[in-house]
Amino acid sequence: MNKYEGMFLLDNSKVKPDVAECVAAVSEAITKHGGTIVRAERWDERKLAYEIRKQKRGTYVLAHFEADPTKVAAIRNDVNLNENFLRSMVIRCGEDFPTFLTAADYEAMRPRREEEPVADVVKTDVIEEEV
Repeated sequence: MNKYEGMFLLDNSKVKPDVAECVAAVSEAITKHGGTIVRAERWDERKLAYEIRKQKRGTYVLAHFEADPTKVAAIRNDVNLNENFLRSMVIRCGEDFPTFLTAADYEAMRPRREEEPVADVVKTDVIEEEV
């Protein structure tokens, strides 16, 4: 069994009332095909860059799981056919799972631009001498 990391974007209007429901939807899609969930959590709720199926917001669920490589296509197919899922991305990990970070953890790690006062611009006349 290989290790996989999946990021699933769920329809916010259908899963927003219950946070556990969105994680359960992802877990069900994976375990249905013999996958084993190592960790699955709601990552964040965000405004989308563009509308997907007339939705402007979505809930992201990040999952680490182990599955047979022949079953990953079936998992992707089920997710694509399920109307609760807007988008998904499943990638194969190496020997170890990557560090599980939430959106707040990523936000804290992001470098911030230092606020520096704008220096006053002083005009100087340049005099060119003819030789």
